[in-house]
Amino acid sequence: FDTVGATTPNMVYGEATAVGDAPAAAAGLKEGAVNFNGSYYSQPAYDSIQLGTSDFTIECWFNSTDNDGYMFFKGSHSANTAAGTTGHWIGLERHSSGSLNFAIDDDVNKSQVSLTNANSYFDGKWHHVACVRNYEEKTLTLYLDGKNVAQTTGVKTGALADNNEPLLLGCSDETTRPYEGLMDEFIIHPVAMTDDEVMQAYQALAASSIQEVMATETDALYTVVDAMSGIMMRRASGHDAAGITNGLPQGIYVLVIEKSNSFETYKFVKR
Repeated sequence: FDTVGATTPNMVYGEATAVGDAPAAAAGLKEGAVNFNGSYYSQPAYDSIQLGTSDFTIECWFNSTDNDGYMFFKGSHSANTAAGTTGHWIGLERHSSGSLNFAIDDDVNKSQVSLTNANSYFDGKWHHVACVRNYEEKTLTLYLDGKNVAQTTGVKTGALADNNEPLLLGCSDETTRPYEGLMDEFIIHPVAMTDDEVMQAYQALAASSIQEVMATETDALYTVVDAMSGIMMRRASGHDAAGITNGLPQGIYVLVIEKSNSFETYKFVKR
């Protein structure tokens, strides 16, 4: 979403067009982001997003306090031959109950994976979400900030019919429930990413929120390592680590956070 307006380019195929007023541009994790506030984008269908029985992963970053709306959606909730709708769909829904739901539907069997209480992720800060379908293993998995937070097994949903229905960003075909908030780095992968791969995708950009991570881990030990040479650049603990990334030269680094019973790593780019 580095270019936002009446249209926004798709790096794979064509461009998405704003429905309603053009969404606003905003600062993102990686250059620009889009700020949805009642309007949304519609991307015409193309071969790579005709998902059928394929494995897939859909990921993006979001920053929102919204409590009801679809973040993305492809297809239609009901079949209508005259209208050209199939009743086949995929979508990520923030529900007024507090949940976050990733669902797929082949117009016979709907399958869903949900985090019952997702309120802590809708706090006006950047978070990463990944939705994974593994067709052979019959699973749907929901990841937030790199972690597997919910999984549904024994998924009965079959092929998601190839159709010309658009991909909607910031809404569904239920246009009265738009998503309100920021979105960045929306990507559809033609594979079912593993736990490790999702964590790596999260960590690749999570460093833009490094200060937020550090603020929540005030009793930990922090080490910054040059990712190219392996040289330890800095080390600090607790509140003394507040400015540990300040003034680093341009480059790629790894931040290691050691806690009493675990540790986390975050790769980040200093520009």
